[in-house]
Amino acid sequence: LVIALNNVDLPTFGNPTIPAVKLIIFTSILVYHFLKYNLVMEYKLIQVYEDLIPLLSNVASRIFIDYYKDMIGLDQATYMAEKFLSEDAIIQEVNNDTVFKLMFIDMVPVGFSEYKIDDQRLFLSKLYMHEKYRKKRSLLYLTFYF
Repeated sequence: LVIALNNVDLPTFGNPTIPAVKLIIFTSILVYHFLKYNLVMEYKLIQVYEDLIPLLSNVASRIFIDYYKDMIGLDQATYMAEKFLSEDAIIQEVNNDTVFKLMFIDMVPVGFSEYKIDDQRLFLSKLYMHEKYRKKRSLLYLTFYF
């Protein structure tokens, strides 16, 4: 934080003349924005290999069913999740050069992507986030770093 502030002109609130007061106020504003916009969360994006397939299947199925149950009904969403996001289905896709990535926020799996690269084209098949994180810029992180 100190390094970042070396070339920053700190704003004046009222008329604080002591630089330490300015720094405290400025730091408080930064902390507020970090908390407000969830910038203090730890994001990790991990490519799924054999050992993570059971976790991916579980997380992906829950997110998929939660997202589609109101649109197509719980039974149909569950059927589709079992068909396309089961461990066997994921293993088959991975064997066909499809890439799955799990997104973790603060060590909790909250989203996933599925894509394939053919020649010089990227085919994005799935990009889903847990409902709690959809409107918190987490998906933006996932799209830029998958």
